[in-house]
Amino acid sequence: MKIKEFILKNKYYLLFIFLFFFILLFPYTCDDFVWGTYKFDIHILRTLFNDASINGRYLGNLISLIITRNRIIKSLIMGITTTLIIYYIKKISKSKLMYLFILLLIMPTMIFSQSIVWASGFANYAFSTLFLLICLDLLEKKSNNILIVLCFICSSLFMENITVFLFGYTLYLNIRYLIKNKKINIKYLLAFIGSLVGSIIMFSHPSYMNILTGDDTYRVAAGIHSSFLRMMKYNIFTNLIHYGFYNNYVITLFIDSYVIYYYFKNKLDKKLLFLLIPIFIINIYLIVSHLNEYLYNLSIINGIIMIIYVILNVILLKIVFKDKYLNRILLIMLGVLLPLFFVSPVGPRNFFTIYVFEILILLRIIPYEVHKYLKILLMIILIYLVGFNIFIYSMNCYVDIKRTDYIRNNQELKTLTIPRLPFTRNVWWGDIESSYGSYFKEYYLRYYKLDEDLTFEYLDYNIWKKQFTFD
Repeated sequence: MKIKEFILKNKYYLLFIFLFFFILLFPYTCDDFVWGTYKFDIHILRTLFNDASINGRYLGNLISLIITRNRIIKSLIMGITTTLIIYYIKKISKSKLMYLFILLLIMPTMIFSQSIVWASGFANYAFSTLFLLICLDLLEKKSNNILIVLCFICSSLFMENITVFLFGYTLYLNIRYLIKNKKINIKYLLAFIGSLVGSIIMFSHPSYMNILTGDDTYRVAAGIHSSFLRMMKYNIFTNLIHYGFYNNYVITLFIDSYVIYYYFKNKLDKKLLFLLIPIFIINIYLIVSHLNEYLYNLSIINGIIMIIYVILNVILLKIVFKDKYLNRILLIMLGVLLPLFFVSPVGPRNFFTIYVFEILILLRIIPYEVHKYLKILLMIILIYLVGFNIFIYSMNCYVDIKRTDYIRNNQELKTLTIPRLPFTRNVWWGDIESSYGSYFKEYYLRYYKLDEDLTFEYLDYNIWKKQFTFD
């Protein structure tokens, strides 16, 4: 009993300790070596504000500079941040920590690898989500005025779509309150001022002028190199629906399974079957399509199906659960997604925030307590997921460290055959070189102070270890 009380009392400290050592297993990859080779001085700070090849994510870029210096520093900062994200999700959802942790561990691999494992990605995508959760929490309670302004400014200096959303959302809150109550809400006004200042700071960066003029060939806005409709169509069917909902079918399946259970348990209106039956059929299709490669690649058809699916689910959730905060979560998800309709590139990492809010939806509707046998099953699943992830990232960490030592000790060969990481899908660009060519390799060699004339040939780890050894 004393052990249980100790765990409950210190659960967040224990969670941080676990996350600290778990994150130590994450290797540095691609952009991490770029940020890690910059000298941390006044010149790099000037570069952050003036280099059009970067962006206006000032705080995200600054954090990238810090956490790519040293693995211990990285694990400390990322461990604290992840713990805080979990704390705020639990606070908003009023659910059990075990449920939440399971849902985070079943996150789609591409989202997890690009927004949690990848240090440079974490600096922008995870931090922006944390600050968004903090902002929403501040709006729900009495808060210090200066803290509100500062928090909304900071929240606007990570991700462009979050910045645009916060500006629009705080403007909407002020207008709605003014119309409804015929007076100004100081808290909402300060939040708007903070988001306005943050937006000005971010979008005054010269990179965005390059995007608008078409001089930036990597980052593109709708209407510059591509029409609004063409880019919207591409983003909706190739990115937003796919990474935001289609690939997250496990969590949406959980949501729908509980809603169906809730419907029959409470004997709700039979008219709801007009929503439940097509939702049930689409869930069956989602499971089958993820097992069938041909169906999985039907992006347009899957996109149309998922649009119908999302609309049906939104209507169903609003009817069945009379939860005002649930409505707010749905509005926030839409607001965060909308700016992504009109920009490129958009990747899995952009949907970390969406996945977090999908978790919030599920945890808001499921009961706090479950049957004891289900609780035992969930505990077994949690232990398996933790063990499975530790194994994957331990193997990647081992090969990453050994591979670097192997390169350092054999530099005189000039051309080396090296292994890929055992689980390349679980990291972002696990190879030293990427589809962008030798760009990341150059920074990798500088980061570890290796001969910059080295060239590499790659083999899958299981093939490589049959022919070579690290000794």
